Amino acid sequence: MSSKYILTFPILLIVIIFLSGCSNERIACTKTAGEWKTFSNGCADSCSFAGGKSEVCTTILTTSCDCGPNMCWNGKGCENN
Repeated sequence: MSSKYILTFPILLIVIIFLSGCSNERIACTKTAGEWKTFSNGCADSCSFAGGKSEVCTTILTTSCDCGPNMCWNGKGCENN
């Protein structure tokens, strides 16, 4: 029984850390005039993709920041592209 708790705790801790990081990104997004939304691919509104760099986008639903026209998400805030 105790081994089950030993395995559960690290997994729960990882989930909590992951979720707290997502909410910090969401807060940074809205503070820089962006909107947190779901995109149809993994590139979302990434500055590395917007800058014309060759990047392969996954075909999976991804939540990220939509910074609007002429702006992109750098992972910490919206910036001009």
